[in-house]
Amino acid sequence: MSVSALYRNDLGLNDIRKACGRYAEFYFQLVIKLKALWRYPLSAKKRKRYLISRTGGPLVMEHGGEAAIVVPFDFSSTLSVDRVAVIFHCFYVDLVDEFMQYFKNIPCDADFFISTDSAEKAEEIKLRFFGQFKGSIDIRIVPNRGRDVAPKFVTFADVYERYNIFVHLHTKQSARAGAKLAGWRGYFLETLLGSPKIIISILTLLQDPKIGIVFPATYKPIRPYMSWGRNAAKIRPILARFGLTLSLGNNRIEFPSGSMFWGRSNAIKPILDLGLTFDDFDLEAGQVDGTLAHAIERVILYSCEVANLEWRKISKPYLAVPGDTLIRITSLASIKEAREKVFIPVIPQVPGD
Repeated sequence: MSVSALYRNDLGLNDIRKACGRYAEFYFQLVIKLKALWRYPLSAKKRKRYLISRTGGPLVMEHGGEAAIVVPFDFSSTLSVDRVAVIFHCFYVDLVDEFMQYFKNIPCDADFFISTDSAEKAEEIKLRFFGQFKGSIDIRIVPNRGRDVAPKFVTFADVYERYNIFVHLHTKQSARAGAKLAGWRGYFLETLLGSPKIIISILTLLQDPKIGIVFPATYKPIRPYMSWGRNAAKIRPILARFGLTLSLGNNRIEFPSGSMFWGRSNAIKPILDLGLTFDDFDLEAGQVDGTLAHAIERVILYSCEVANLEWRKISKPYLAVPGDTLIRITSLASIKEAREKVFIPVIPQVPGD
């Protein structure tokens, strides 16, 4: 398959592996970079810096953007997490094999908590997972309501007290968006589970007891839609339960769009304490905004900060958007130095805090 064909199809890494074998990683990186340069033309000097990206310090490009920590880190850190919980909503079972390939990158013991919406799907998932991983597998059947959000915060609400660290994932399709978002799932998988070194880097961030959530920089096609949307009416009562007031003019709009991220269980406790049930969530009707699931997605970082924790964004250089500020981590000390560049609280700060 030619590079131009890969470009047109906007394939993920696992698709490219099938087409290109051992050269898959090279082609995947090349296609991503060529796409970025096609959409956001740069001068020759900046183009060279973007394509090569070999500097030891921060890679800073002009005209704004998001700030994120580069993964994997530029130094070897020690894994200090024994076991994690993988909370995985699997609506599209045809994507199970793709996710399982990435699950194999998890460098510590992992227990799997999988939700789906039918007994037939549950049986297929069970067969796919059989004998593949050392950890336990807990498959639960849920209503097709609340997308991936309800299963994470309702079905598996009992799980978090047993695990300090978890990762939230789901078989994202974004079918209604067509080719525009076809690469979104691959973007999540590469950034959150792309290699054992990437996961070790993320877990190293979470070694800091002050960090509660680690999530990818916003996927480029999504950035124009990062807004409160039609969700304010559903967000306000949630924030009121947190002891906060939503002011559309003052509150920053920042959230892990797509709701896939690594986290510390304490960071989502304020959401769990809401005591939500499936009946609270909207019936499925193909909505693209304005549901309780969309509202919960937008308060995840508020929950983290209400729990007196912070969050961090991460990015892989070849998936980054020109204009983003990428902070390379060369030591444990540089993790702390990156804080002021990456962490801008979503809860308005009172002078003196």
